[in-house]
Amino acid sequence: MTVLIGNNASGKSNVLEVISAIFSRIYNDKLKELPFKFDLVYTINSLDIRVSKNQEIEYKIKKPEDKSWHNLEKLYSLGSRLPAEFPFTLGESYDYRPSQIIALYSGEELRLWEEYYKKPYFDFNKTPLKNDTYVSKLNMLYVNKYYWDVALLTMYASDVKGLEKIVKSELKTITIQINKKLLSNFIKSKPNNEVNKFVSSFITPESEGDGVENIQSLNLSLDEVKDKIDFKTHTELFNLLCVAKLSKDKKLKLITDLELEFENGITTKDFSEGQKKQILLKLCLEVLSGENSLLLFDEPDAHIHIQKNSSPTY
Repeated sequence: MTVLIGNNASGKSNVLEVISAIFSRIYNDKLKELPFKFDLVYTINSLDIRVSKNQEIEYKIKKPEDKSWHNLEKLYSLGSRLPAEFPFTLGESYDYRPSQIIALYSGEELRLWEEYYKKPYFDFNKTPLKNDTYVSKLNMLYVNKYYWDVALLTMYASDVKGLEKIVKSELKTITIQINKKLLSNFIKSKPNNEVNKFVSSFITPESEGDGVENIQSLNLSLDEVKDKIDFKTHTELFNLLCVAKLSKDKKLKLITDLELEFENGITTKDFSEGQKKQILLKLCLEVLSGENSLLLFDEPDAHIHIQKNSSPTY
């Protein structure tokens, strides 16, 4: 783990911005667009990767214990024809890029979102609905206040442990509002689309609407939600909920509202700022992050209660 410590206005957030800028271009093979030079070294899949931009853009690779760097692009081109004495081989599925960049940003400045995370987010939310595309992982994920209910439902439905340390009350009701007309249109055009199937699983013939045209409101218990939906991993559930619920385009918003209510009558909107930040931190650390993920936390101490700073379960 790498931690940057410095005074306010010393440029710590700018480091996160530069890292986001570099990897956003690496994913799209557009490093030439960056207006600055850099030399970045990181370790992934037990190999050191070096990406640099000076006069030319270079990708290099080596074992951590070795001193000599090898041209990564050349190794890819050689494939199985590498000499026998070469220190390592690259399989066809080897990827030198992080599986995902996850940014949890506590500041009010939106430049990080606007510049590096907004476009991938919009592309991610519209592509699976317009095609029969599998809902894959979003490479550049920016987690903020809009994820509270999606995060909690994902973790409750996936039986993630430790939520009772953040939310003391028992979960009572999950209210889901579905745009039935939009869903019906999507199903007609894309009957095999996995997002359409996922949202349809909440609706049963005996379900009653709330009287609002084209909108069906369902009040479900957690067990009822678990019985209705089918997902392989908690990350897949999170991605399905994001595509169905978090689109900014109303023409793509299948789930128009999602609210979790607890025994004492409160919802996530009533949580303290500390609780909300702990929910998102737990989501990032225990649900979204994988072995090759890169997590960028701005002011991570702001997300952790002072009594939990020394505990891995915060």
